[in-house]
Amino acid sequence: MSRILRRDVIDLLLSIDSVDLFGRSTNPIANKQDALIPYAFSIAMENTSSPLYFTEKLIDCILAGAIPIYHGTREVEQYFDARGIIFFDTIDELLAVLSTISLEKYRNMRKYALANYQIAINNMLCDYHGYLHRACSIISASSAIKISNPFKYSNSLLSRVFSKARFIREPLKNPIESVQFQ
Repeated sequence: MSRILRRDVIDLLLSIDSVDLFGRSTNPIANKQDALIPYAFSIAMENTSSPLYFTEKLIDCILAGAIPIYHGTREVEQYFDARGIIFFDTIDELLAVLSTISLEKYRNMRKYALANYQIAINNMLCDYHGYLHRACSIISASSAIKISNPFKYSNSLLSRVFSKARFIREPLKNPIESVQFQ
């Protein structure tokens, strides 16, 4: 995703009174979950849209019980139920999505949000080890070199990269029940 689109989205959201915006440049908060849990929907934008690339931006929405309004690869459908995610690619698509969200829409999507929450927990997509496992599986599947035990190579580039992963945190306990529509 280009920085131009991100800036355009931020500018758009700042102009809409019914949308709360949190982030480093606008309304910073200490704990990201505090900005996600109270809401039924949350916009999540990846830095790039690459095959099978998704990050905590999507996972954190799912773990908080919010329906992600997501800008990123649609290949997340290989992991999650797409009926629990709203996708957008352009500003116009985002505007159309924002005009349709409601408490009723959330209630209709809630079962898919809960299913995606369970998928994230069951597949360990919310912690370091799950992230490492998924990354190694993708690398191994696309590489001529097959790594049967990635932890064996503790000084490898792969292990150094993942030692700095940011995904170390516990999932919330059933956040779906605490969602309130704002």
